[in-house]
Amino acid sequence: MKMVKVIDVKPLHGFVVSLEFSDGLRKDIDLEIYLHGEVFEPIRNDPELFRSVRVEKGERTISWPNGADIDPYTLYYGLIPEWNDEDDALAAALEQRRSGIPMIPSATVKPEIEVR
Repeated sequence: MKMVKVIDVKPLHGFVVSLEFSDGLRKDIDLEIYLHGEVFEPIRNDPELFRSVRVEKGERTISWPNGADIDPYTLYYGLIPEWNDEDDALAAALEQRRSGIPMIPSATVKPEIEVR
């Protein structure tokens, strides 16, 4: 996996943002599938808070004033967060198919352990 970071973000509509990455790739992404859990609920429920998304100086990804952020590799490669259930995973796969970037099933690889 190549090293990437988000260098610019612009909110567009709904939960869609336009991102620019350090390698020059520009991509519009619907963040709705990532905005789950306690830290993201205020962002989901407050359009003004969602639109306050930014790239902090010295950081490598997008974040919000409440401390929430999303890993840049998740955004770049369309990774499915481990906590997503199957319905959300399907939504992510469909989104990636539309974006043209190959789907990678998970950011975490768990080795299989053989028990004897």
